[in-house]
Amino acid sequence: MKVLLLSPPYLPEYMRNARCDYVGLSTSQWYPIWLSYCGALLEKKGHKVRLIDAPAYGLDQQATSGAAQEFSPELIVVYSSTKSEESDIEFATSLKTLTGARLVFVGPFVSISPEEILRQGQEVDFAVEGEFDFPVLELAEGRSPEEIRNLFFRADGEIRENPPRPLLATAELDSLPFVTDFYRRHLDLRRYQVPQELFPFVDLFTGRGCCYGRCTFCLWPHSFIQGAVYNKRSIENVLDELEFVKEHIPQAKEVFIQDDTLPTDRARELSQAILSRGLEMVWSCYARGNMDYETLALMKRAGCRNLHIGYESASDEVLKNIKKGVSRERMTKFTEDAKRAGLRVHGDFLVGLNGETQESIKQTIRWAKELNPHTAQFSILNIYPSTPFYEYLSQHGFIQNGEPSYPHLTNEELRRWAKRGYAEFYLSWRYLKRILQEPKAHFLGQFRPIWRMLSSIFWRRW
Repeated sequence: MKVLLLSPPYLPEYMRNARCDYVGLSTSQWYPIWLSYCGALLEKKGHKVRLIDAPAYGLDQQATSGAAQEFSPELIVVYSSTKSEESDIEFATSLKTLTGARLVFVGPFVSISPEEILRQGQEVDFAVEGEFDFPVLELAEGRSPEEIRNLFFRADGEIRENPPRPLLATAELDSLPFVTDFYRRHLDLRRYQVPQELFPFVDLFTGRGCCYGRCTFCLWPHSFIQGAVYNKRSIENVLDELEFVKEHIPQAKEVFIQDDTLPTDRARELSQAILSRGLEMVWSCYARGNMDYETLALMKRAGCRNLHIGYESASDEVLKNIKKGVSRERMTKFTEDAKRAGLRVHGDFLVGLNGETQESIKQTIRWAKELNPHTAQFSILNIYPSTPFYEYLSQHGFIQNGEPSYPHLTNEELRRWAKRGYAEFYLSWRYLKRILQEPKAHFLGQFRPIWRMLSSIFWRRW
């Protein structure tokens, strides 16, 4: 079967391939990693695949429609997102009219409510909850919808829900082709960049799911691979892919490990395996701010360069409210250890969590400057149905235009505080000193995102 994998056009520089959907300040684009794993499996089974990542390529609806017509698919797999959902359904429906293909909507955002997707899109044939690699493959193979687990579909005028399928375990994950090979053959690596990572880079999963899985605001553990779940590929399979990248994608300066959180035991296992094979590879990852110094030093020896850390808030009360599971004191010690080990740190800080006050936001900004990570971002939290945080806000009437807004901290005030966080962190003598010490890393190579950030702080709506 001819299968079109589609991240639909929406706003310029829109990004839906991350753990939230947004128009970024930093011109970031992550790879369409979930669609690519699905595409790699389809190709392995003999199907003809084309992937169109419209936002990353700057394609509008007309250009995307033309490319879809040229390919003439029989099945269109749509990776939709919350903010663009209405537009995605309307555009996919137009593609169905043009091509006659069936439509299946997939991904973490769709998994919030697959039934609602089918209600809103009368021409949408199917929606998948959770991992969609094998449900899409089974549709392409012509299996009856009634037989495909995780699938939502229409029958006799009603929306039906099939039983869930087990999450992919090690043997099934190892059987999937390397996603980096799919990138190499289908995508232009220059379209994908994140300011904190070396350019160009590639990303991959060594495991699926979050080993912690309790943070009340996080979408994926509450909609896609739910709970404290971490299903891992074998370490040999991961190392084989890293060697593949080194040999066949030599232009990639870094591999980013997209596991929701790389826990201590997995980080040690991966690092020791890299060293044992004598593989020289630069890599980065997401991590929790509670790793010990010995693990961090081992990661550095194995080529780890940068850690993305969700610090969220300086208030232990707020951290408790969101079930972060790590205290401010522990994350401060972790940051000191990471720097001592020679690792870079990118810090994520959130504004508008439950229990937030102006004073707690001030504490968070001060703490961010004290921690002094190499880069930082200050975000107004995206909220999604299915998360406990959304339920809290909804019950108390604290949602305005899809974002948090409290009686004591309105949405506009939260926006001003987020801007202030950026301003105080990046327009400081400490950061200027860092630019002077490493101009290429902190300014010359980041001029565009820095300009976008500054214009947003001073002139544009957030």
